[in-house]
Amino acid sequence: MRVLIFKKFRKIGILYFFRSLGFITCKNYLQIPSLNKEYFLNKNKEFTKQYEQIEENEIKKADYIEGEGLDVLKPFVAKTYTVILEISNGGFSFRNNHLLDKDLNVIGEFRSEESQKIRTLPIYSKVLEKPNKLHGTVAYLSDPAPANYYHWMCRTLPLLNIYHKFFDFNKIDFFYIGKFQVTSFHQESLTKAGIAMNQIIQEGCIGDKMLIAITNRTCRGFGDPINREAFMFTRNLFIQGLNKPQNHRRIYIQRGKVIGRNVINETQVIELLNSYGFESVTMDDKTIQEQAELFSQSVAIVAAHGAALTNLLFIQPGVKVIELMPYGYVNDCFYVLASHGEANYFCLQGNNINQRDHDTRKLDIYVDVQKLDKICRMAGLDKI
Repeated sequence: MRVLIFKKFRKIGILYFFRSLGFITCKNYLQIPSLNKEYFLNKNKEFTKQYEQIEENEIKKADYIEGEGLDVLKPFVAKTYTVILEISNGGFSFRNNHLLDKDLNVIGEFRSEESQKIRTLPIYSKVLEKPNKLHGTVAYLSDPAPANYYHWMCRTLPLLNIYHKFFDFNKIDFFYIGKFQVTSFHQESLTKAGIAMNQIIQEGCIGDKMLIAITNRTCRGFGDPINREAFMFTRNLFIQGLNKPQNHRRIYIQRGKVIGRNVINETQVIELLNSYGFESVTMDDKTIQEQAELFSQSVAIVAAHGAALTNLLFIQPGVKVIELMPYGYVNDCFYVLASHGEANYFCLQGNNINQRDHDTRKLDIYVDVQKLDKICRMAGLDKI
């Protein structure tokens, strides 16, 4: 409701009246690829440095039976373009999980028309924070949804690798992560990366020097695939501490304490998978290290599309991955993760059943167990 109200207010210009009363809101969204290359240099003259990094990764073939739109899961070259900015100008600020310029424009990555339409950025429906002045260097370590396990592990945390490459990491005083509920996995990963919690800034801020890496990945109208360099950075934070992998487990990951994308006929699914030697597990209340240990020991993984599959970061080459998706929904983020991990990836879409929610991302999944049996055989799995 708040988003709709703000959209209406933006359209008829009332937000400008709100600004006069002290309710500060953002203006336009400026995408890095659309900006003139000299945008920041012109705005800040000699105060801003700009770097670029381009990476290309070949993504291997996926297997599936049939499904609505699954034909897009085919080999492609994933291109990642990263712009790194070093800003020494008080006109810029970090607020509401974004970088803003002095005119309160949001500076960010490329967003497809679909993303703009169905996933409006939260900053559009909020009053901007008042930034605090910090003495020192502040690096951006945020995202529109940093509370999400996949976003944090695959999009946000890997920004640290960029700062290691382009700057003296020991001279970064603070890391701006934005406002959200910091959980145990955030703290665990930050500790692994060598960052103390007293370096973490959640309130809006302006630093003497501000560092930001903005990454644009191949966008085919869906998904948000991770690049291999980011994959290796997050993987290496945890893989070094694992016990020697036994590579013998077959696991079915239940959805746990979540809403949406639940497997409706899970009893039937578990019964079939039991005949193939699968054990049922959840990721609830497990540390990242424990999840990494479990995934690294598995030779076969079956799971509904969801955050738990982020742990494909920790698989061993040759593992069989079967992802269950709602009918009509396609997302390539875990397909790409599996490719980077050198897995054999298979996708099974649920049956078309009547559900009220029209957002295919949130639909529950009814699995055709005969198709699941077929795809297990396609994956070369034998029954016990």
